Amino acid sequence: MIYSAGGIPVLLPNIEKPNEKLFCEIAHNIDGLLLSGGGDISPEYYGKKLSSYEKGVSPRRDFFEFHFGKYFIENTEKPVLGVCRGHQVLNVILGGDLYQDIAEMWNSKKQIVKIEHRRHGEKEKRSWHKVRILKPSKLFDILGCQIIIVNSSHHQIVNIISNRLKISAIGPDEANEALEFNGERFILSIQWHPESIDNEYSKKIFSAFVEASMIK
Repeated sequence: MIYSAGGIPVLLPNIEKPNEKLFCEIAHNIDGLLLSGGGDISPEYYGKKLSSYEKGVSPRRDFFEFHFGKYFIENTEKPVLGVCRGHQVLNVILGGDLYQDIAEMWNSKKQIVKIEHRRHGEKEKRSWHKVRILKPSKLFDILGCQIIIVNSSHHQIVNIISNRLKISAIGPDEANEALEFNGERFILSIQWHPESIDNEYSKKIFSAFVEASMIK
């Protein structure tokens, strides 16, 4: 999707013992940072204990993404796009936290509406649901509409939101589906997987990210 939008994708290594000099070199040589999907985030990064909820935690990946992500945000003005896990990582980097499982959100809010965010026991584990885009927001400016259908494959979700971010999309169960920076800088994250949806809305998200990365 990055390539299709006119960018050149560059993979970053999950180096175990990075340093500020390395971070500086990497940040200098890329024009934007995509925090992609993946396994669960270790709860130590948002002040909770490991539980039976967590699946596929990678200490090495967590360490690199959190430390480099924080450096990149604090030391550059370049754009950041978070997808699924990346949506959650961005919030935690900036001081927010997560529900370790979607059931915690439903129980805490006594939700009447419950929707499927991940299909269990099936080969295709992604479910589909509506998302409402809030306006005014950067995401609304990009997509140009308020209701879209998205795919979903996660069980952790944003709880307390960083005070440097604001909500720009919510699901039918009031789940936080998108965040963006409080300010002009392009920092945007979404809970769904636009890279797996072949439609104009997914293309618009990646095109906006690549275009922002080209601004010098």
